[in-house]
Amino acid sequence: MKYLLVVLPFVLGLACASASELYITIGYCSSSSQGNVAVVRAAAPGGANSSVSYNVVSSSVMPEELSFGCDILQDPVVLRKKDASSLYLMFGSTGANMLELDLKSGKPTKTLPNKSAFFAGFVNAEPVGSGFIGVTPTVEESGFCNDGCMGFGTLGSSGVFGKLSDLPFKAATDDVQYYDEATGMYYFQASHDLRASPCAPAPYLNCMLAINAKTGAMQASTYTNYTAYHMDPRSEPSSVRAFVSGFENECENQGGDESFAFASIDVTKGGAISSRVCADKRITIHEASWISSFSQDGKRFATASGNAEAGSGQVVVFDTSSGAAILQDDLAQLKDLLSPYMGVFNVWSVDYIE
Repeated sequence: MKYLLVVLPFVLGLACASASELYITIGYCSSSSQGNVAVVRAAAPGGANSSVSYNVVSSSVMPEELSFGCDILQDPVVLRKKDASSLYLMFGSTGANMLELDLKSGKPTKTLPNKSAFFAGFVNAEPVGSGFIGVTPTVEESGFCNDGCMGFGTLGSSGVFGKLSDLPFKAATDDVQYYDEATGMYYFQASHDLRASPCAPAPYLNCMLAINAKTGAMQASTYTNYTAYHMDPRSEPSSVRAFVSGFENECENQGGDESFAFASIDVTKGGAISSRVCADKRITIHEASWISSFSQDGKRFATASGNAEAGSGQVVVFDTSSGAAILQDDLAQLKDLLSPYMGVFNVWSVDYIE
């Protein structure tokens, strides 16, 4: 990812309503044998027909323990510290080792090695104190988890994982969770319930789980008729800002693609939605809707993705009060800024920070 001044081909009228700046983390290869990570800052001055500038904050060679040469198809799990510029990337393909990045400087600050042989990495997780809590795939010799299930546990700064519990679900949402520090409750969606009386009417449908982060005990599981692709950690638990899909009748996409909305979710009441606004029905989000972020004030929402096979990408910024898309770009300028090998790159994270 990098920074540079670029004019976007499709701008619907930017407004400079937030002091937050948008940072994009990109994985790419500088040669056939070398992987890189870059951080790019996007600045939008605002106004109709506005241009957007991209500046490359920094580009670094990936540490050897986190990259098998040019491993452009890596899809790291992203862990963010709330109200901080620290970002953690966990790479399952390299043994669940992590890289810490400082977004403002764009530079890696340290590598966090995994020292637990049977820890396969998180599906979704939250930095807490000097360690992490989250959901991970696991399996047991007997019982409901003998063919695999989700587990909940802690990863210390030493790199040692401790599992607290097995959860009776075989799948969980990637990179999407909400942690309430005040109550110590951890919320996320899961599917394929293994219990005799499942919470959802069909295995592939989601339930909102409430987990006691200290004990790993599941305290509630409630069917939800939507999929959350992002839950804003800066929100209050009774009104979590979220980007969701699942309301096709109300928010039907004009191109027949997946429909999205901005919603207020009460995670303390099983993920009940109190309000929602359809996202711009003209916009098709190409892929990886969970690579996204709300601005500090919640007035803007950005999502982005890179296509490692085609070399194209997308960034979309929405006004959350109206759902209108105020910016869309194909990130083509990043190829000029980064000169990636064979022209391909992956967007790993999108983050609004002050």
